[in-house]
Amino acid sequence: MLPGCRTMAAHCSLVKLPEYVLDFGIVIPGKVYSQTVNIINNGSIPVSFYAHCKHLTGTGFTTEFESVQNLPCGETQTFTIKFDFHSPNGKTGQTSIILPIQLTDGPVVQIKLCAVVTMPTITVSKDMLLFDTVQCGMCQIQTIQLQNCESVPCQWSMAEEVKPLKKQQRLIPAVFQMIPCSGVLFPGERVNVHIMFRPVEGCSYSRRLVIHVSDSTQQVFITARGQAEEARLEFCPSVLELGPCLPFSSESKAEVTVKNHSSFPIEFYSLEFDKQYLKEEEILRLIDDYDENNMLLLPPRVPGEGLPAELLEYCSQLKDDVLNVGMVEDESKKDGTVKDEEKSKPNDGAVEMSFFNVKPGQFFFSQLTREGIIESVKQLDMTPASRAIARHMELNFSPEGLTAQNHRGIAIIVYGAPLTDKSSMAAALACHYGAACLSIDAVVTDAIQNGTSPTSLSAKQLYHAAVADYEQKKAAEAAKAIEEKTQSKPTAPPESSDPDLIPAFLNTVDVPADQSENCCNNNPSTAHQTSENTAKDFCVGRNATTISFFPPEHLLVEILIERFQLSDCHSGIVINGLESVYSQSQPSTLQVVLKAFSNRKHIYVLNLSDTYDALKERDRQQREAEEALQKEIAEREERWQWDLDQETFDALPDEDKEKITQQHLEAFRQKKQR
Repeated sequence: MLPGCRTMAAHCSLVKLPEYVLDFGIVIPGKVYSQTVNIINNGSIPVSFYAHCKHLTGTGFTTEFESVQNLPCGETQTFTIKFDFHSPNGKTGQTSIILPIQLTDGPVVQIKLCAVVTMPTITVSKDMLLFDTVQCGMCQIQTIQLQNCESVPCQWSMAEEVKPLKKQQRLIPAVFQMIPCSGVLFPGERVNVHIMFRPVEGCSYSRRLVIHVSDSTQQVFITARGQAEEARLEFCPSVLELGPCLPFSSESKAEVTVKNHSSFPIEFYSLEFDKQYLKEEEILRLIDDYDENNMLLLPPRVPGEGLPAELLEYCSQLKDDVLNVGMVEDESKKDGTVKDEEKSKPNDGAVEMSFFNVKPGQFFFSQLTREGIIESVKQLDMTPASRAIARHMELNFSPEGLTAQNHRGIAIIVYGAPLTDKSSMAAALACHYGAACLSIDAVVTDAIQNGTSPTSLSAKQLYHAAVADYEQKKAAEAAKAIEEKTQSKPTAPPESSDPDLIPAFLNTVDVPADQSENCCNNNPSTAHQTSENTAKDFCVGRNATTISFFPPEHLLVEILIERFQLSDCHSGIVINGLESVYSQSQPSTLQVVLKAFSNRKHIYVLNLSDTYDALKERDRQQREAEEALQKEIAEREERWQWDLDQETFDALPDEDKEKITQQHLEAFRQKKQR
């Protein structure tokens, strides 16, 4: 090699090419991630290269890259890069390193290895739970909230902390139960966890609840404390001795004094003589809401009262069903006309069907508070125990109660002057609160077009009646006009091209002219079609014939109420504007909307106003932005024309060539004049 060539090769080896980026994305410590890299020789001669892997030590990136000698043209060399991050101090965040690949007698190819180290973590709403004094045999429930604030899914589980037992130490029973006890939280999600304190003996309890997070070193501790109190009765005397007595003589009596040393009333009974106890035990055996610990969750029982009415009603209905099945079987045996298949149906029907449809009371309570009352009621089978718990929690599952539950979301009415961009403001508010953005005209139009409820059908009938009256009126006017023209010019036939004589209005129904502009701008969804079998268009035009269709106020209110009951309105409702073709004025529209909102707690009205100076300023800024854009486009086109090479110019159409030539000549002419 000549000295000049050796110097050129030395300088070439110092050249660094732009970086290639190999992004591992979001990674979790403790897991191994791998990526495959392909190196292709696109040159015309074989190349040799090697990688500097020593400075990757301690970064988590590893690769088994051997030096490659004389890689032929068009061939590919593959190697794998792994990332296994272990940080002693739990450091997270962005990490990156450059992996240089040196070409023999060539430049350095740089590969940037980067990753975002993220540790799955969970935040809790509170780390201390203080329960009240609870009677043994009862329970108290408190709620905490878990949230995943990281960008990776988080799998969590929650349980009481178990300490190692010493010799001859009995196992301490768990008194705190979590519902649910595990789950997966996706980024940004939250979940409510219910902690149930169910003591087994009278003492003070202080336990630590541990939340374990998979693939994480984090352990969240929650301290739960509570006091339990047992029922304490004292019988005096504790041993009852009766004196001797002869058969068929007077009975012997003894008196027992019972003292209640507890702070709450106690109901007690005799297992040998109390028949009510046996009946209640029989009823409880029929209930299938017991959990895996053979425990049944019921409302607290007041001393002196019996079982919940829901359980008694269920037992009575079950006995009636069994009795009816028995009577049917007896009649069938007497007639002798029942087949064996029909005999087996009653045993598989009413008696056992009630058992397979029930769900545990704890699952009922969990579903109510975790998924929302309204949605869970549609899915849950209301068992006797579930109905009793719902009554104790004062949950109203009647249609009126469900309607009241739907009225908890926020309600916002956005209106204002024209050109104030009400639609953008309404959409932004709906996105912020997770509410539904609705237009009055869109809701009413959809009800008339596609509604199947009695309210929608009534509105559709009224609209058809209005269209029929309008058509009859215009037909009479057209006939009268034809007759007048015939009388004035008897020899001249009517011109079929006269727009007043063409019955085109029979297919056109329009909104009032004073509301046309607003409807075009803010309510594009008002266009809908109706007729006897097919729908007609609500056309908007200044020269079109108009029809005014104003449904009664109570009908509009009912249509809006039906729309507000849908699931997308549970979090809130945003009304986009008060302009409507179905009401005579904005105040009347506001009255309808407020009546449909009913007794919602949070109702806000947002009035957007603007000044003439602000409007002119926006117009000026818009014109300046358009002019700047046009100027930029012209400059870009001019630069492209001056940078145009001969080959590209020859490939252009003749018109473009002539245009570019004229522009160049004009530029030279102006330059010569200057």
